Amino acid sequence: MSEYQLKEETALLKGVSLANHHLLTHADYSVSLMNALSSIGSGVRADCSAIFIHEFSALNPSTIQHYFLWSEVDGACQKSIEQGTQYATLELASSYKKLSSEKFVVLERPHISSVLLQFLPSDELASVLLMPIYIEEQCLGTLLLGFDQVRNTWSDNEIAMLKMATDGLGGKIKNFRDETSFRAIVEGTSARVGEEFFRSLVRNLASSMPVYAAYVAELTEFQNHQCRVLVGWEGDHFINSYTFDLRNTPCEEIIAGMMTYSLNNAQETYPKDFSMARIGGVSYAGVPCFDGQLKIIGALWVVNLKPITEKNRTLSILKMFAARAGAELERKRSEDIMKNMAYHDALTGLPNRVLLNDRLKMVLAHAQRHQVCLAVLFIDLDGFKEVNDSWGHGAGDIVLQGVAERLKQCIRQEDTVARLGGDEFIVLMSRIGSDKNAASLAQKILDIIEKPFYFEDRELKISVSIGISVYPDDGNDAKTLLRKADTALYRAKNKGKNTYFFTKDI
Repeated sequence: MSEYQLKEETALLKGVSLANHHLLTHADYSVSLMNALSSIGSGVRADCSAIFIHEFSALNPSTIQHYFLWSEVDGACQKSIEQGTQYATLELASSYKKLSSEKFVVLERPHISSVLLQFLPSDELASVLLMPIYIEEQCLGTLLLGFDQVRNTWSDNEIAMLKMATDGLGGKIKNFRDETSFRAIVEGTSARVGEEFFRSLVRNLASSMPVYAAYVAELTEFQNHQCRVLVGWEGDHFINSYTFDLRNTPCEEIIAGMMTYSLNNAQETYPKDFSMARIGGVSYAGVPCFDGQLKIIGALWVVNLKPITEKNRTLSILKMFAARAGAELERKRSEDIMKNMAYHDALTGLPNRVLLNDRLKMVLAHAQRHQVCLAVLFIDLDGFKEVNDSWGHGAGDIVLQGVAERLKQCIRQEDTVARLGGDEFIVLMSRIGSDKNAASLAQKILDIIEKPFYFEDRELKISVSIGISVYPDDGNDAKTLLRKADTALYRAKNKGKNTYFFTKDI
């Protein structure tokens, strides 16, 4: 090695060491980068140097967000750049592509574009060295060194020292991004609750980590392997809630209590996960959500269209926010239970009088708009008092629950069966073509209820009486239809029970 070369490398080593010192000791992000850039540029005897920092986005990882610039004449400064600027805009697309596989790229005139020179302090540059800034296989930006004189040869020692410099720059950029992204998620979710919290969480997770998609789901039926996505964020939009089968999906492992991570073969690992295939997911990370008793009640996960290389960071962020998500899921469950208690009968699980009135008003409004008929079947059990008196309330409860299940088997999906209280039930047929439809259902109910119920090996037999009112012939409002169906019910009982009676036949 010549004395001149030794002198050059010594100066560069001093500059890189000073740059790393600035990066480690200065708390201010911008100041530390500008000082480091100045030290690197001076150490390599460049006429200017710059750092192009990529946009922090899963969708546009090679878009330049802003850059820092140093020149021997003007010193260091931070510059803004037009949002969404691509390397192609600077006529550096081919050079950027080379940087994905090469340690550095050298450009000489006339291959230094006039567009690039507009961002640099001198339009007299004869050569430019470009070196990628990588951290954990993720390219965070590019270091540029510009020279007024041609410099196209670099020793292995010089490249190694510049690699030390880009490692230091990458570490600083990454730490700043981690802090910024974590703060963004916290600020975006801290003041929100319920659905607003879940929507804010997935959106901020996706944009701040960054990844293509984020989801939060609640476990609905463990025995039936059912999970429901409450909300998801994919690319640039929310997706609606949907229920899916846990089996052969990453969520199956999460619900089993494991943190799940797949670097780059998510679709191959989970070929039956339709959402992964739909968006073309490449990598995946997810964690369980717990309630206050450490019971798993949901899952939080992210999917990306390229490898998620920062495993520990990704899982750590997910774990922190899964704790808050678990608390919100638990609160949601409590609210759901309270709502269910307010609108459903505790014994049978059927809609109660309050919910029935709401449903009846909605169905009436629909019938009036579309000029269709509907029917109300008022049902009362025959012989229920004898069951209670002879065998106790336990037997009576079994009968009521059995009647509820059999009534649900009789109706269509759009119809409603409700329990008013005691041994009274209502079936609401939301649409009928004629009275024959209501009569057919009534007969079906009579037949199915006649079959015996069983309590402690005892056979219990009851029947039902049914009163039927029809909109619009028997009334135009819920109160009138219920009252007239009740009147028809008692006519059916007086007629001998185990039969049905229409209001029009009174």
